[in-house]
Amino acid sequence: MKDQAQHVTSAPGLKAWRHELPHLYDDELDPYQYRMMGHYVRVGECWEGLRTTAKKCKMSLGKAQATRQWLADNGWINMVENDDHIGVTVTPVDRWQENFTKHSKCSPHEQGVHLVNAGCSPGELKNKEGIKRLSTNQEMFQALADVTKLDPAIKRNAGRIGTVSAELIKAEYLPAHITRAYQGDNCWWRRNDWRGKKGQPPTPEQIIATIGEAVKKNGKAVELDPDRATKLRFIQDNPHNPLTAEFKLELGIQGE
Repeated sequence: MKDQAQHVTSAPGLKAWRHELPHLYDDELDPYQYRMMGHYVRVGECWEGLRTTAKKCKMSLGKAQATRQWLADNGWINMVENDDHIGVTVTPVDRWQENFTKHSKCSPHEQGVHLVNAGCSPGELKNKEGIKRLSTNQEMFQALADVTKLDPAIKRNAGRIGTVSAELIKAEYLPAHITRAYQGDNCWWRRNDWRGKKGQPPTPEQIIATIGEAVKKNGKAVELDPDRATKLRFIQDNPHNPLTAEFKLELGIQGE
């Protein structure tokens, strides 16, 4: 069995010193799949051969190769061949929104845990009044699900939406960009794209391909002025994003 170099990258928010796994891992993966996903989530971004992955996961090279391929085929990881055609880049798919959608409907007994803050996923927060609100990552995921009309309860759909959501946030787009450009009869998509003119919803991949044109830097295509609460939430969820400094200046927030 030939070894293969892997560039492993983490989904947004994963930390090198700890890692959290959605309940879906425990619900749907076998021991080998669960072990490999736990490893990929833990290591964050690194370069390692498939043989090293197999050794760390306590499985044979052949089993590691088969397990990794199953995870890619079933929407748990994205695996893309590198430009050098020597190795592949492996990225765990963000399944938190799907996990929340499924388990927020379960009772604490059904989940097998005691929930002090029942109904909140790890990415969900509460304000001082106790009203639930979603993080920027979840808002972006939900905005994409709404405009694409894809059911996130289907694993492949959730994988596609999660991947595009992460790319858009990394590129400094906000959920409001998506809803204003791709939702409603008078949105950019319906007025300018031939598929939108025919009444077709955009796919996640089409949003990636057209978002630059839909959201002009001069603001003419989509005027975006998030309210104070949205900006404060963005600042809290994205401390290192370049837009955070702009929002802090605009809102008169000082310090780190």
